Amino acid sequence: MSRRIALCVGLLLLASPSVAGDIHIDFDKDFDFSSVHSYTWKDDPKTSLSQDNPFFHERILEVVDARLYRAGIKKAESAPDIYMGYRVSTSTDLSLDSPFFGYGYPLGWYWDPYWNSVWATPNMPSGGRTYTKGTLLIEAWTRESNTLIWRGSSTGAVTTDYDKMSKRIFKLVGQIADRWRDMREDQEKEKAKAPASH
Repeated sequence: MSRRIALCVGLLLLASPSVAGDIHIDFDKDFDFSSVHSYTWKDDPKTSLSQDNPFFHERILEVVDARLYRAGIKKAESAPDIYMGYRVSTSTDLSLDSPFFGYGYPLGWYWDPYWNSVWATPNMPSGGRTYTKGTLLIEAWTRESNTLIWRGSSTGAVTTDYDKMSKRIFKLVGQIADRWRDMREDQEKEKAKAPASH
């Protein structure tokens, strides 16, 4: 099986129902997500599919683009509020950090309860500084301070069914992007209520 086919198969992440909803969100609890209005994609060919599988690479970007557009966040050619990037690993564990993107962690970073503990940055989850193979990460960090503000991740099993793989990608990426949109909308609602409380 060629590396290209292996990546196609691996990205599928088609899991049992219990794993299908295995999505985790880590974020900066002090960041105002309602302040984000534009973004630009950053790509690391070593951890994305831009070179090995351009078809699925474009599908991932399209799904996230659509969800962010519905949230009123537009793609910018230059000077965006944030950068977006994604990483996948189908054969080895995936590093918790991305030296290529070069972002740092904020003081207000919050780890998903999935990690089974509350950790203060820069301490990392007890599982170490890696995600298991088969993980898809979507990350966002600020342009000005180069600080990570949000990360969605999902891990699942693989399948050789190409059609199911395509559907699974849409579902996984869509669910992760929807979490971003929901979080931003919740913050906007809270801000709208703030003047009435004074």
